[in-house]
Amino acid sequence: MPTRTQRFEAYVAELPHFSLPTALAVLGASWGALGLYDLVFGGYESATPYEFDLLRVLIPLVGLAPMVIRLLQPKDVVDDNEAYGTFLRMTTMALLLAAAMTLLRVIPFSFTPEGIAESVWSFMVGRGAALLPLLAVPAIAEQLVRLLRYRSRRSVPRSAVIFTYAMIVGLVVGQVVPLSAAFDPDVPTPALALTPLLGMIALVLTARARWIVNLRKRQKLVVLGLSFIGMPIAMALITLVGDSELAKAVMSMSVGLATLSHGTGVALACVQLSLFVHALIALPTAEAIDRRNTEVSSLATFGRLLTRSFDMTDLIETSIGVACDVTASRAAWVELESGETRDLLLGASPRLTAAEALRLMSAQTPEGLTLAELVATRAGVQVVDRAEPLTAAPIASRPLAAGAAGAGTSGESKEKKAEKHKGPPALSTVAAAPLLAGDVRLGTLYVAKERAREFDREDLRILKTVADQIAMAMQHSQLISSSIEREKIEQEMMIARDLQQRLLPRSMPVSPWYDIDAESRPAHLVGGDYYDLVSFSDGTLGAVIADVSGKGPSAALYMGMIKGVIQALSGSTATPAELLAKINVALHGHIDQRWFATMTCAQIFEEQRMLRIARAGHCPTLVVRNGVGEYRRSRGIGLSIARPLMFERNLELEELHFAPDDYVVLLSDGLPEARSPEGEEYGYERLLATVTAAAAHQPSPAELRNTIFNELSAFVRGELPADDSTLLVLRWKPCTEPGAST
Repeated sequence: MPTRTQRFEAYVAELPHFSLPTALAVLGASWGALGLYDLVFGGYESATPYEFDLLRVLIPLVGLAPMVIRLLQPKDVVDDNEAYGTFLRMTTMALLLAAAMTLLRVIPFSFTPEGIAESVWSFMVGRGAALLPLLAVPAIAEQLVRLLRYRSRRSVPRSAVIFTYAMIVGLVVGQVVPLSAAFDPDVPTPALALTPLLGMIALVLTARARWIVNLRKRQKLVVLGLSFIGMPIAMALITLVGDSELAKAVMSMSVGLATLSHGTGVALACVQLSLFVHALIALPTAEAIDRRNTEVSSLATFGRLLTRSFDMTDLIETSIGVACDVTASRAAWVELESGETRDLLLGASPRLTAAEALRLMSAQTPEGLTLAELVATRAGVQVVDRAEPLTAAPIASRPLAAGAAGAGTSGESKEKKAEKHKGPPALSTVAAAPLLAGDVRLGTLYVAKERAREFDREDLRILKTVADQIAMAMQHSQLISSSIEREKIEQEMMIARDLQQRLLPRSMPVSPWYDIDAESRPAHLVGGDYYDLVSFSDGTLGAVIADVSGKGPSAALYMGMIKGVIQALSGSTATPAELLAKINVALHGHIDQRWFATMTCAQIFEEQRMLRIARAGHCPTLVVRNGVGEYRRSRGIGLSIARPLMFERNLELEELHFAPDDYVVLLSDGLPEARSPEGEEYGYERLLATVTAAAAHQPSPAELRNTIFNELSAFVRGELPADDSTLLVLRWKPCTEPGAST
């Protein structure tokens, strides 16, 4: 049975939908009709708003009806950039209206205290002047309603709905009841009594204003400046109720418009004040947020290139730009290794000379080695804070082929051409990350900054992530090119499969509270399934299983990109739902629309024997508790399919509690969709029965995993799999450590 509110919303949805030009055209028509009525049926000297006249009440109300319907059917603001655009439109409209009203004040016209024009000239000019706020104020009010209905969560705040209804009630009541209180403060006016309520609701709705936090620094500065200007601008709307000639002209035509202007002005002033404070507070963190957005965007761009190009030149060129962006460095370059020869690829921008690159690479470390030697002998990212030149460069080189991404360290024409470009200011600190594909060193990625000790821990972490992505891209590029040239694609893809397997965790955590095991079996040489272990911001461990749409090398490349995004974001998130939401923001609109991914993320709370699980369109989670097996199907949409707001609205975070000897199985759809030679699917129910029966014997996760795959092999009887199959099994065990309860 629908509630009264639901019935009202359904009724409003069935009302006609008016475009903004149509609504403004009806307003203009009502303006002309009311002016003609006043002239024909009473003369300008009798057009007063303080004597009840049915037509003088109805004509403005009819004119405002389409705009009222638009207020009841708002197009909600659903993301940060849309909220920013709405704020710009609202403030710009108010600024233009205030400027026009200022110019109108120099035109001589006058009205009596009763709101009657003192001459035909005053009547015509006053009605013309009233046309501007007649068209602008409802449009500003609509933008204000949209901004206050910003949906940072699943639904519009109830107070925003109340704000809309209060504005409409004030308009109607103000039109019906004479606005004598505008001139006599001792006379109460119901319409103006709603003004403090509108201001308070506006302050409450903008008390958090989350959309400002996620804006870029430039946008925050714009909000700061416009909101500072917008506070006095809002006074222009408030002064449409008062004893000025313009206020009298507006009220002589429509008392309701005057009250709407007053309420909108008060709410607008409160909103501008609140947004000014928010922008001022958020400004110090703007650079950090810009940096995070740059990291995610650059990684997504790089991942998109991986799926479209295997040209080494394009890959290295893009890699150098990505490394500069994500670490905020002034220069970046790559040193490629091939046997005993090395090449320097300097990129196109920012231009760095080979001599300057060699100087930084030859910088001495506290161990007495050069940076190039240190990164060749040690794992991880290495940093030199004060690079001093040596007398001789220790790096041999050879000229690069034509069309390469940078300039070689030998070859006179290349060197002279590079020296003609003015390089960046003197660079003193340099960081180097090895490009490793398994145990094979492909080269080194270098980035440099101007001042010493500018690389922080976050810089080094993201630099390592980018280096891993570059190494994988280079290896894939080499594999594909070699396969085409030698017609040995299958042999080369076996190497790619080995590389992909290296992206998976090499060992599982050991805990007194649980055992965990996992395995992924691609249907082809490489696949799109993926599992991993992540660490959340509070230090808790999490498990991830994902499935990229499609099969083969393309799916594997997307899987590699998703791994990089997960590793870059997991440490700054607190829950699986937050992690999935950020991954969706990073992927949506940045990868080919034909591709998507599903994922399940589980956060492990050991001592509580609890899992927090969020599922982005992935297979249901199979749990066995107290010997009873079931599937848990929390809500969720696949990654990169839906816009961020819709994705978060449909994402459910589920908490599951367990006892000793309970099991959790995360799986991909390759298992239930496996088919026998007769074409029969293995199915979810058969899988549930297999797991439940096996769990009764309390096997280890590895034993349960083997049992499932053995049963599946017996069912398909040698039939080739159509999709990748991945299992991650967790078993809760009695805790035997002292002081731990079981």
